[in-house]
This record gives sequence, C-alpha cells and structure tokens, in this order.
Amino acid sequence: MNGQLRRYDYHRRELLISEALRRSQRTFHLLVQLALITQSDMFDQLCETHEVDDGAARSLFRSTLAGYFAGAVMMPYDGFLAAARELRHDLDLLGRRFGASFEQVCHRLTSLNAPHARGIPFFFLRVDDAGNISKRLAAGGMQFAKNGGTCPRWNVHKAFRTPEKLLLQAAELPNGQRFFTIARTVPQNWSPPGEDAPEFAVALGCEIHHARDLVYADDIESAKRRQHDAIGIGCAVCERMDCTQRAHPPVGHDVRFDGNSRRVGLYNLET
Repeated sequence: MNGQLRRYDYHRRELLISEALRRSQRTFHLLVQLALITQSDMFDQLCETHEVDDGAARSLFRSTLAGYFAGAVMMPYDGFLAAARELRHDLDLLGRRFGASFEQVCHRLTSLNAPHARGIPFFFLRVDDAGNISKRLAAGGMQFAKNGGTCPRWNVHKAFRTPEKLLLQAAELPNGQRFFTIARTVPQNWSPPGEDAPEFAVALGCEIHHARDLVYADDIESAKRRQHDAIGIGCAVCERMDCTQRAHPPVGHDVRFDGNSRRVGLYNLET
C-alpha cells in the first residue's frame, strides 16, 4: 500500500487495511474509519462547540475523536474500568481480555476520567530511541517539557536496552511530586526487507499514592524507605544543579567556566 496503513475509497465505499498491522491495530483502524463515516455530524458539532475553525486543527481534532471512539469500542468504559480494578491494572492481562495491544491499553487507561466513575489519573508518554516525544497525555498531573526530550534519568529511555521487558521506577521531581512509572518498548511493525522499523518505548505513570492499586508496585509499597529516583521535567527547566546527566543549562542560571577544575557533567552552574 505504498506506506499507507489505511485507505478509504469514498466512491467505491471500500476500505483497505495494511496486512503489516497486527490484529489489534487492524481492529483499531477499522473502528477509526467507521467513526469518521458514521459520526461525522457529531464531530462537526463538537468542532463548532469548541470553536475549532482552522482547517489543520479541525482535521486533527476529528482524527483524535475518531481514535477515542475506536478505543472506547474496543475497551468499553464501564467494563474496562471494572476489569482494570479487578486485575489491579495488569496491562498484559487487560490486553488479552479486550484484544488490545500494550500501547492501546496504556492509552485507554489515561482516558478514564468520567465524573461518575473515575479511574486512576495516569499519564502516558511515547518516545523513540533518540528521545523524541511522539505522544504525551498528562491526565496524571505530570508536566512534560514543551521543547526537547525528557529526563535521561527516567527509565523509559532504558527500555530500549531490554526490549519488551517491563521497567518499574519510583521517581521524584524537584518540586517533591512522586510518581510510579511503568516503561516498556512496543513491538516493531513490519518493515520491508532492508529497512529498519521505527522503535518506540512507552511509559505509563501515576502519583505514588495510587501505586497500591497496581500489581506492579507491590515491592515498592512493601519497601517504604526505598529511595526515589531523582528525575526532572527536562534539562532546560530542571532545578537540580548537581545532575551529572544534564544536557543543557537551566533557563535563568549562569554557567561558570573554571580552567583549574572540572566537575562531573557538562556544566558548573551558579546557584
């Protein structure tokens, strides 16, 4: 399909789905197209309600709504929330029960914010092996840097060293917020022979007091005195002056240069 994953022929009313996709991805794309066809009037109404007038923004908004529709059909709200609580948010078991991928399950968990039945407020992030962020959802109170990558001390960046292995981390931001995060690479899509498939890792997290409801955090919960890993939002806004992995100096601080000494790390910073 010349690099396309889904193509809908409006005149023939024919939908083509790439066979490079896994079953859960095919289901998702089918439902996205179904939403774009059957829910078009509702999407237009929501665009008007939220005053989304720019053409590009309107197209993105409609695609996002269609993606939410697809996720909600695959993982219905009440049933999925009940299963998440029953299974203590075991991501693999949730995926098996609802026929969804690991990334789809993580994505859906961030959207359980209905007033009548709220799930854990999770945040979600997807990065490539160069640290570029391609998805970010911050329902869980986590702030993400608007420019540049994330903190190199965050375990999502270590996931590429151990493909498809879950990495768990209890972390603390400079402002004292504490989080529990789960990180893992996602399976690569098929790519033509001789071409490298893109690699991605995802991280799902929540504030540390919600960790008691996650099957993955039992060891963290039983070790109350465990040290939390010190991480930041991003180098440009991080206030940790003693970080040895800093890639950029923080905004608003002067950099010192002393030819007679050299500290570990790139920068000597005025505090």
